[in-house]
Amino acid sequence: MRANRLGVAAAVVVLAAAGGLGARELLRRPRLLRAPAVLRVRHFEAVARTAARVLWRAGPVGTRVRQGQKLLELGERNKSQALYAPFDGTVVEIRAAPGDVASTRMPVLVVAERGAIEAEATVPAEHADALREGAPVMVRLRGRHAVGPVRGRVVWMATTDTRAVAVRIRLEVPVPPGAGGLDGLPCDATIDLRGTID
Repeated sequence: MRANRLGVAAAVVVLAAAGGLGARELLRRPRLLRAPAVLRVRHFEAVARTAARVLWRAGPVGTRVRQGQKLLELGERNKSQALYAPFDGTVVEIRAAPGDVASTRMPVLVVAERGAIEAEATVPAEHADALREGAPVMVRLRGRHAVGPVRGRVVWMATTDTRAVAVRIRLEVPVPPGAGGLDGLPCDATIDLRGTID
């Protein structure tokens, strides 16, 4: 668990380093729509199906993998199991080394999809006409992981009901080590309705 917390902390540091405008500059600009959001990281945890020794794994952290590439091989008593990447991505966490014994359903390795860091926000429907795909956004993590702002763009929108619009924002940062631990963290999205955050 401690290793996972360290991974999240490292990922937050990388996000901070990739930041853009300062908060004061954002506050001076008119026509900014602020909305609470949640960080989402499309990732895959390679999990041992049964207790077994790690025979081989892709690595180290930062290694790029392709869809269908073998990520991990586990074996015990002449039986082996292999796990493959479901998409092109980057190894962001390693939780077991060759020779370690992985227990049943233990995550051994985490791969994040390339361009995988996004934020999901819900905004009032009254702003739907002003929203557009490609609109620039600044996202700031909240709470103990508070960093930012980090640049992003609106990549998808959908009306959820008559009162709200769901918005997906892709962040313009590389996938950092420990990115899997960022999934679900609260953040704030500031969407520029004029498209002038640069």
